Amino acid sequence: AMVDPAAASDRPIVAGFRLGDEEFRVRVAGGGVALARGAAIDADIVLSGSPERIAAAVYGGVPLRELEAAGTLALAGDRALAERFVTLF
Repeated sequence: AMVDPAAASDRPIVAGFRLGDEEFRVRVAGGGVALARGAAIDADIVLSGSPERIAAAVYGGVPLRELEAAGTLALAGDRALAERFVTLF
């Protein structure tokens, strides 16, 4: 993942991604990213949806609320942190 090191140097964020039956955990901290397959039980936020819709939020700048309103993405957890997370890439 291409992360903006300066933007990712603040508070660590643990994000979960649910893509159908697959789950991933991403930790962004200290300017770096660590990705692991598996449930993100301790995640600050969890984004659920298709890979294309999650990429639209993370890389394409499509607002989370817009994707949620369309029923193509679900967010669980801290909304403000999720809004920050999608700006790190």
